[in-house]
Amino acid sequence: MVAAYDPREASSGHEFAPIAHADGKRLSWAMGRDRVEITSSTNVLTQSGKGVLWVYHDPHYQPDVVGLQSADGVL
Repeated sequence: MVAAYDPREASSGHEFAPIAHADGKRLSWAMGRDRVEITSSTNVLTQSGKGVLWVYHDPHYQPDVVGLQSADGVL
């Protein structure tokens, strides 16, 4: 039996939290008042249909430029 990896025990000092949810082809999470949802053409997880993912978020990071891109169409 393999022990599950727990990012909270890493010595890197990074703060991860189990906040993302994969449900088939959809990956979603919330950070503060913002909600992010990504839809894929294939399942997000390869070994199961649903699950929780650990996400690292640095609330102090501020990018110089924020780029947004849209799709040509909506499915």
